[in-house]
Amino acid sequence: MMRARLIQAVLILLAGVGGLVAGDWLRPAPEPSEAETAEGADPGHEAPPVATAEGKAAPSAYFRFPSQFFIPVMHGDRLQGMMVLTLTLEMPAERQEEVFRQEFRLRDALLGTLLIQANTGGFDGNYTIEPRMRRLREALVAAAVQASGGIVTDVLIEDIARQDSA
Repeated sequence: MMRARLIQAVLILLAGVGGLVAGDWLRPAPEPSEAETAEGADPGHEAPPVATAEGKAAPSAYFRFPSQFFIPVMHGDRLQGMMVLTLTLEMPAERQEEVFRQEFRLRDALLGTLLIQANTGGFDGNYTIEPRMRRLREALVAAAVQASGGIVTDVLIEDIARQDSA
């Protein structure tokens, strides 16, 4: 009887230790600190230089919006589908902090542009053909440049997908 209780206690202790080890092993990698984020995106990915007004090449930096953009595609009063986009902004590295402070203003401007695109048929049919993607990129860059006061130099469309409603 005493031996069975001792075995049960040891098994409970082993299960707890095993759970702690497994939890530590399966834990995701830590997020970069604010200092690392301010220095640039990934240390292994060097950003290409951006030309300045003086003609010198200045390093560029990137800001990826932490959440995707979800844009409803409507036809009349009926939801036709949903567009999902992941966007990243390119800017001179020395102005990166200014863009971080304007994240919400930039997100609002880009979302407004995406909604206009959806309401004017930009996401109907084959929305990935080159002329439509070029118009979308130009509209997004214009909105980002205006909202940032000219800091943003480009808008990168990392992911774009459409889910039609049933």
